[in-house]
Amino acid sequence: MIKLKYTIIAYLSGIAMLCYNCTEPVDFSQSEDLELFPVVETSLVFFEAPAPEFITQNNEDFSVSDFIEISFFNDEFVEESLIKADFVFDIENSINRAFRLDITFVDEEGTALEVFIVEVPASPNNQNRITNFVQTYEDEALERVKQSTSLEFDLMLLGGETIEEDAPGRIDVKSSAIFSLMIDTN
Repeated sequence: MIKLKYTIIAYLSGIAMLCYNCTEPVDFSQSEDLELFPVVETSLVFFEAPAPEFITQNNEDFSVSDFIEISFFNDEFVEESLIKADFVFDIENSINRAFRLDITFVDEEGTALEVFIVEVPASPNNQNRITNFVQTYEDEALERVKQSTSLEFDLMLLGGETIEEDAPGRIDVKSSAIFSLMIDTN
């Protein structure tokens, strides 16, 4: 008897919910005006080096260079949809020397299209000094960046005390790119 009572109450509750449920007609034409704003994040370059790696044959090596080829901008969808690009650098330095990181966008002919610089201060007490840097490209500058086919990184050791072979400290560079897109369904 009790089971039947609960079944009847559940059944009547379900009918009541259906009778009093409010719905509006769905206007599918709204999808014609739809704009989507996805964000894509990707890693760029990671670099780690203890202080003694900046010494080669008892001479301080004043720079480290690398590059990556980028084909992301060559895609027609990206060319039309990309509205903003943020390049993010997180650098930890515990070496008693300052560094400078130059980042250059280069086209097929080897021409520099855009350059930005990240200054990394020295760490006199060999404690981690963290430098966070974001370079944002939009509008005309973004259009220049879209023409690039490679990204060059030059990490330069700036003047200061000589680094000994047993010097403490290290530098860690982590970078990523955040691309903001706009997809218009019209």
